[in-house]
Amino acid sequence: MELVTSLPSNTKVRQVSFTRRRMFVVTECGKLFVFVIEEIAPDRQEYFSKKKPEFTGKLALDNPINVKEMPKVKMIATGVDHLLALD
Repeated sequence: MELVTSLPSNTKVRQVSFTRRRMFVVTECGKLFVFVIEEIAPDRQEYFSKKKPEFTGKLALDNPINVKEMPKVKMIATGVDHLLALD
């Protein structure tokens, strides 16, 4: 519920996806918002090791970045440190 209050009012979320340092939100009208995550995931070596990695960090929900240069986004996919957006 806290996520919705940090986006513009009446925003309907279509999709949410994460990387190690960012959370991406696509709205029903095709806008892409980016939230910064500070130190959320372990380093790559620990992430892919056999032991379960510990995820800790802080998500800055009060200051999303609206990526205005993007055309209307229909779908996103993320990896550990990358984003693919389809229009």
